[in-house]
Amino acid sequence: MLIRPGRSKSYISHLYKSSPTFVLISIVDILRCAARCEKVLFLITKSNWGGAQRYVFDLATMLPQDKFDVVVALGGDGALHSKLTECGIRTIQIPGLQRDISLRAELTATCAIAQIIRKERPDVLHVHSSKAGFIGTVLGRILRVPRIVF
Repeated sequence: MLIRPGRSKSYISHLYKSSPTFVLISIVDILRCAARCEKVLFLITKSNWGGAQRYVFDLATMLPQDKFDVVVALGGDGALHSKLTECGIRTIQIPGLQRDISLRAELTATCAIAQIIRKERPDVLHVHSSKAGFIGTVLGRILRVPRIVF
């Protein structure tokens, strides 16, 4: 489902009530509202090089740097981290964000992600992979990020 910039809150709340699915916006809409959107925070679980990581890399490097402040928060110190750093994209490593399930690591990662969202105050939170997607979406809603893309 696609929400275009400028829709009223009542229209959006009507969509939330009528559909249990997430209300999403597309990258095209992010580009269309460049005057309003300044900071995009990408969130991904692992930093090894793979399909989702390549997608994040392409999106982060293709957004116009004069219109967007792009930040990528990720778990680990893999190829994605080094490639983004080489391209001049700011990265934030998240301690405890890993693929394996561990209660202590999950709590550490959740607190770190909440702190990053509070500090960065993104206009768009773009989440990838199941774990980062779930934690990021829940925290984004609680911390009132204007747009969440999953």
